Amino acid sequence: MFAKKHFMMEETVLINGEAYLFLGTSELIKGLIFTDDFEQVNKNIDVFDIRFDETQSKKGTQSNVSKKGEYAIITLIFDKKSQAQYLISKTLDLKKLDKLSEQMIPKAFKELIVQAYAMTQTKRTLGDFFK
Repeated sequence: MFAKKHFMMEETVLINGEAYLFLGTSELIKGLIFTDDFEQVNKNIDVFDIRFDETQSKKGTQSNVSKKGEYAIITLIFDKKSQAQYLISKTLDLKKLDKLSEQMIPKAFKELIVQAYAMTQTKRTLGDFFK
């Protein structure tokens, strides 16, 4: 009937001194930006050169967690029409994240966000050596 309207917000992510824009639809809490807008997710995948492990099934959910500068990006592709991304900064308040309802962020996603947040707290991760 009516198209789902998504508001756009931008967050500047610095990587090696260069600025890149992450497109999101909402800041869930300080340090955690979310989008499930198909076009925004695809633009972010291109801008941040997000790649998926080739061993992941194209029929099931594909996921990628990557460190970009002082941020981490979680990308989830559920099917051809349903995708989601979270941009996590090192300023994320984990106590506020824990207080968010299960309807807003399921427990499994919260755990993934906490793991991604840990990546923002270190200079390098093992994955950085394979880029």
